Amino acid sequence: MTTFKRDTLNEANSCAAYDAFDRAVNTWGDNKDCINLTAGDQIVVDGQLGTYTVGSVIACALEDNKDPIAAFERAVGFGHQTIWINQNCTVLTAHDRAKEKMIVVTIGMLVFIEGKRFKITREANNNLGLEAA
Repeated sequence: MTTFKRDTLNEANSCAAYDAFDRAVNTWGDNKDCINLTAGDQIVVDGQLGTYTVGSVIACALEDNKDPIAAFERAVGFGHQTIWINQNCTVLTAHDRAKEKMIVVTIGMLVFIEGKRFKITREANNNLGLEAA
């Protein structure tokens, strides 16, 4: 995850495994009142345990050196989501490792991912969803 100059450390949501950052809300343009997220960004819900990763068909295709347009059209054809949030697993380790960087979000927050506006929603089994906004 890339941190930006406008991201500020949120110590209340940070822990030994990661530093949590508040991302500044956009004040103009198509993404007004949203925070920008990119596939691969790791997020944490304010005041909640557990971390998540933003994913997309296009980012996965590019990572695998495949045609992103064909992958997107295939996913749409099968009725699959093209942008989503994955819940991360928890790993206990006995060795030191660098802290990860997380972006703090809240349920109901507006986010802008790959040119689309979404509202973060709560789903079953402690999962997060994206609802078009």
